[in-house]
Amino acid sequence: MDVLLVRHGARLPGEGELSGHGRHQAQLVARALRLRKCTVDSCFSSSRSHAVEMAHLSQPDQAIPVHELPALTPCGGPDDVDTLVEQATALDPDLERRRGVLLVGHEGRLSNLVAELTGTRARPLAHGEVVCVQGDCLADLVAGRGTIWFRYPTYDHQDGQLQPKVQSKMTVSTFLAGFVFTALSGLLLLATDRWTVAQVIAVVALASSLALFVACVYIFDQLGMPSGFWTDSSRPRLWRRYYERREHKREERWHAIAEEADAGAADDDARSWAQEGPRYHLMVSTSKVLFTPATWLALIGFLALLSDTEDVRMVVGAGIGLVVAGAFALSRRPDLGAD
Repeated sequence: MDVLLVRHGARLPGEGELSGHGRHQAQLVARALRLRKCTVDSCFSSSRSHAVEMAHLSQPDQAIPVHELPALTPCGGPDDVDTLVEQATALDPDLERRRGVLLVGHEGRLSNLVAELTGTRARPLAHGEVVCVQGDCLADLVAGRGTIWFRYPTYDHQDGQLQPKVQSKMTVSTFLAGFVFTALSGLLLLATDRWTVAQVIAVVALASSLALFVACVYIFDQLGMPSGFWTDSSRPRLWRRYYERREHKREERWHAIAEEADAGAADDDARSWAQEGPRYHLMVSTSKVLFTPATWLALIGFLALLSDTEDVRMVVGAGIGLVVAGAFALSRRPDLGAD
């Protein structure tokens, strides 16, 4: 028996239907299932309208009726695999004899189901992603003896290799935050009643740098957690609004690209994200947006302190050292083969 777990595609913010991008993702899932010779003779979905629409569009032949299950619906009650099987069997008495069962739902219920069916935690499913779990029979799957046959899109995020890198970045951020905090505390304690312009610049730069380094520590700490646990925490209401706004911008970008090229080209960004994984993208964006500016602000703060000494030798020496180090880093930056 094959159990195909599919996360619904992108949807319109504040509305209950799939967006154009989401319908395109459903078509890609249906094509992938056809190419992999997957048979679907029973289909279940969350009661949310965009999940039901995804279930209809992602079937290889689009001819199987869709049954709605509370166990696949957010806030629909118990969602463990035993409850799901009981509810599905009540709607499809021949469930044990089915060759392929399609389940369309939401995260983190889907990744939790993958963990229950296989006995091992799996990374969360992205929008429009499918995981196929195989087992000899329904009883083996319920007992957690299933195996993952394939995931679509098929990518290896190499989370195991990236996790030590994330941990090292968190360690460096923690060290630099402590270093900047010590310098800022000393400046505030030792400064006279009359603040110079250089001292004010140093305080502002070092305080801003400290805030960014602390933010890096928290983000890298979250990224260092195994991806199988990412869906266990709830999202604040403010974050949900930001998430919907970000999804709306992605949808606008998808339509803009689709007007200039075929629909397949419109998935370039999503394909890149899927190939490299969220951990890598968030690690790189945190380094660019937070860690690098924090480092520059710290350097500006220390240069401001040096200039306040009014010692030309110290200022010139530090400036030369900074220029030499920067030039060496740029000249020795590795070329990893990209054209």
